[in-house]
Amino acid sequence: MALAPNIQRFAKGVRAFHGSPHKFEQFDISRMGTGEGAQAFGYGLYFAEAEDVARAYRQNLSAGKIFDNLAKDLDPDYDAVTVDEMLEEGVFRGDERRLLEALQEADYLGYDRPYQAVGAVFDRNTLDNFDSADPAVQKVKEVRNSLGAMYEVNLNIDLDNVLDWNTPVYQQSESVRRKMADAGVYDYEGGERLRALEEEEITLNNKLRDESQKFTRKNLDRLQEVEDQIKEIKANSYEKVLVEGREAYDQAIRSKKKRTLEEQIADIENWRGGPEEEAAAKMRDLGLEGIRYADFMSRGDNARGATSNL
Repeated sequence: MALAPNIQRFAKGVRAFHGSPHKFEQFDISRMGTGEGAQAFGYGLYFAEAEDVARAYRQNLSAGKIFDNLAKDLDPDYDAVTVDEMLEEGVFRGDERRLLEALQEADYLGYDRPYQAVGAVFDRNTLDNFDSADPAVQKVKEVRNSLGAMYEVNLNIDLDNVLDWNTPVYQQSESVRRKMADAGVYDYEGGERLRALEEEEITLNNKLRDESQKFTRKNLDRLQEVEDQIKEIKANSYEKVLVEGREAYDQAIRSKKKRTLEEQIADIENWRGGPEEEAAAKMRDLGLEGIRYADFMSRGDNARGATSNL
């Protein structure tokens, strides 16, 4: 969820996780944009409902941080002797030094170039192929797993006030439906009619499949009538009835004001949210507490299950 950034409330509520390459004591909205930096689903703090997803972010972002820092001093063509001398001279610091020292003890996992060994560390499938019974290899894994940090939080929010990015508004909570109708981007009456018809369609179809229940000609005619009405609504009322969460967000919340190139550059240089920060304020005005969207494990052909980021 991209949470509206005025939130200072982690006492109770929705259990969620945040994986980061950084260690810190509290979430600081002034640092937004310095992590993964995408802010693709709005200006705010991002959390995962699935711990594995947050852990993957921690690992991927930690790997990026390590490679960025090593790029200053570790040439991909340096051999082990050169890197050993650099370690002795104190060239590397912090996590980069800890990782290289662990790899040094593990003879750089047998690679000719230490840079290759660093790459293998962050390819879980590759590193898992090495003998875990070897204490040196185990130490490399321990260092890798200690990079970055995991944070578990309890978000004191009401999920009924959270906009689902991937779902049509008419299938969302009563609270969200009302708020989007008030914003003028959703036809509440049309949506309620569609909801009622779809519920009736499900009931009739279940009755049709249930051999223990008598399904009359009247039931069959009504099912056909309901299906025809659903098709008519979907064909003629798409814009206001079938609007999805992301479309509603764009129409009701995102600023339509065009920003100059200079303004966009200033936003990036100063880590400001620009129009997205303005959108967060509009979310608060509407009573929305955040955005929910399918995480990367729940998208596309490789989806592992329906979990979301918050």
